[in-house]
Amino acid sequence: MSRQWYLVMNPPVKLGRVVLDGVDQLITSHGKDNKPGVELRKGEINLQGESRLESGKNTIPAVGWDHNVQQLSASLNLPPGWRLVNATGVDTIEGTWLQNWNLLDLFLVLVISTAIFKLFNIRYGILALITLILIYHEPGSPRTVWIHLLAATALLRFIPDGWVKKIIGLWRLASIITLIVLVVPFAVKQARIGLYPQLEHTRNYSRYLLTQKAPMLGSVEKEMQRPRMNLPREASKVADWEEDEFTLNEITVAAEKYKRGYYDQSQNVMLQDPNALIQTGPGLPQWKWHSYDMRWNGPVDSDQEISLWLISPTINLILAFVKIIFLVLLSLYIMDLKKIKIEGLK
Repeated sequence: MSRQWYLVMNPPVKLGRVVLDGVDQLITSHGKDNKPGVELRKGEINLQGESRLESGKNTIPAVGWDHNVQQLSASLNLPPGWRLVNATGVDTIEGTWLQNWNLLDLFLVLVISTAIFKLFNIRYGILALITLILIYHEPGSPRTVWIHLLAATALLRFIPDGWVKKIIGLWRLASIITLIVLVVPFAVKQARIGLYPQLEHTRNYSRYLLTQKAPMLGSVEKEMQRPRMNLPREASKVADWEEDEFTLNEITVAAEKYKRGYYDQSQNVMLQDPNALIQTGPGLPQWKWHSYDMRWNGPVDSDQEISLWLISPTINLILAFVKIIFLVLLSLYIMDLKKIKIEGLK
């Protein structure tokens, strides 16, 4: 900070808590617009802020503070059932639905859909294209097995009877069995996640609960063993400053002077009112479910915005059953259960 001695938060973000150098700060109004912010006394700051955005829009400020930054990175954590399709206004973001697609994935989806269109009809080709787009990047979804099944089906139509056709018939049967083995657990998992999205990462949630218990117990034990000192708020704050090597006697003297009003006016300006009601803010959750790392390659203006394209749990539930229905129909059409006999072994 070099241009002003306060930092404010731009609306519609609501600033709830500010911690400066490990000490909670009083949030006050600044400027003509009465923006919430804090007073600063040093150019280089170590500040943590907790704020809340309740606009309900998919566009959020990248910085939030009314100040340009030279370097910026962020982590977006979404609760169970929410998915991030894409984000604009960010230089680099990984893990979104669009980011998962590459040229090889697009090539395979188009090849499989075109092959189904040529072997069957255009309706099956469109169904295959929609199904593969929906399930391709889902964990446990069938991918390369489609190529084996379609290749065997195409060869059986043109190869004459003989031992080669029998081998290809076995190949097709093995591909059908593999497809069934993949489709059944995938459909069950999609239905379970659609109905109960919190079951998607049960191991991560259990590990989080286990890791949170030990620090909480340790902090309670430290607080019980820590000696208590009935010092004023400012004396306690001075004791936390690592750059000032005060002894216990000096802290006590400083506290007594402050209580008796021995500080002059210039010193009082630099101190925070010990009787002020410091805002505690809304609090921050500690869970992590779907996490996305966002990075910017250069300076970021204070008015920069991020647009998030999200899918809600309700839409995810609908998409889960759409995936199951389309996948089962496509599998039944391609397997052709009416001709389940191994061609070439008749």
